[in-house]
Amino acid sequence: MHLDPGPKNDTTIFVSGGGDNDYACGKCGALLMSNVAQPMFANGALRCNSCGKYSDGLRPAKYSVPTMRDDVDSLRKPKETYPRKEKGKPCPQDDLLDRLHDKFVCEWQAAQGDRPRKLYHYTTFEGLQGVLKTNQLWVTDVAYLNDSLEMQLGFSTVEDALQEKEGEVSEICRSLLKRSRISGSPTDPGTGYYVACFCEERDLLSQWRAYAADGGGYAIGFSAYEMAYEGHVALRRVIYDRHEQERLVKETIDRICSEFEEVAKGKSEAELDDDHTLPSFAQLLASHLSEFLVSFKHHTFEAEQEWRIILPWAREAHLNFVNFRASRGHAVPYMALHPRTPTQEMPLLPVIEIVHGPTLHPELTKKSVHLLLQKSDYDHVEVDGSRVPLRA
Repeated sequence: MHLDPGPKNDTTIFVSGGGDNDYACGKCGALLMSNVAQPMFANGALRCNSCGKYSDGLRPAKYSVPTMRDDVDSLRKPKETYPRKEKGKPCPQDDLLDRLHDKFVCEWQAAQGDRPRKLYHYTTFEGLQGVLKTNQLWVTDVAYLNDSLEMQLGFSTVEDALQEKEGEVSEICRSLLKRSRISGSPTDPGTGYYVACFCEERDLLSQWRAYAADGGGYAIGFSAYEMAYEGHVALRRVIYDRHEQERLVKETIDRICSEFEEVAKGKSEAELDDDHTLPSFAQLLASHLSEFLVSFKHHTFEAEQEWRIILPWAREAHLNFVNFRASRGHAVPYMALHPRTPTQEMPLLPVIEIVHGPTLHPELTKKSVHLLLQKSDYDHVEVDGSRVPLRA
């Protein structure tokens, strides 16, 4: 319902009575009804004169500034940052190390490309219900994902490049390469990575079959510009092309080795340790190479068009947050997180859309999903259905 008071009257109040309830726009917070005795617009919606969005007329809006699907194209692109994960003690080459890091960021960001405005997480009904009920996503130990080469591919690519480089450089640079080794064992209980996976496509048959109950599940659409907080949680695109993977690793190693060879000329390993030059170069190279461990996958998974939230895991810091679920005979470790910093004013996830699978009854499914969204305070989220002709 849209009651237009006219071009010279910008009031947004539709109804004013003698009750105790006020109803505000779920988007901008403008008052729509004041002092009404009971819900008045069952099975309908109020269109706000202020922002033009529709709001639930059955109850006051709980949060006034959620992002809606139509808002996504107007959001400002976030500034992507790639902080150094480790920085050693001060050394005479700190300015050079900063420039090397900036160069790496430039190259890695170019390979990553622009972040999509929307990303979709395919899941079962239980997964959808859990996300909406808790305002959290599960990030799973990467060693337990469906790709049997997960993390091993990135590790072997890095290790092969380091070994090849050792045959081309000086003895002191070989020491640098040895100290830059990173752990890539999926069975190491002390370190690792936890990830949540997303797809650029909202209605992809392979995703329905693999992750969403063979078409009987859901794709949760997120406003991707509002996901991840750098320094703790990263959002990265998965790279599938083998030649691109090898190029990125080789150029990263070559860049740092070339500069280190110049710095190390005429100096002993002990001297380079004393002024922290060698440890600082090794920490920087290891930090750069670790970016590739869980961003590389086998080319046969390319159709998934995957982006992933990545949380580096350390036993000392995160053990108390680990939970377990059963899957294919394994006790799978996972943690729950909010992909952006929640506030009291907006604790919800940046969910903008729910797409139901192709094998579900469209009208009944939409009804139940709308009710679930309303119960979970996600009234602003759009509901749509798959267009894939997959028979139940």
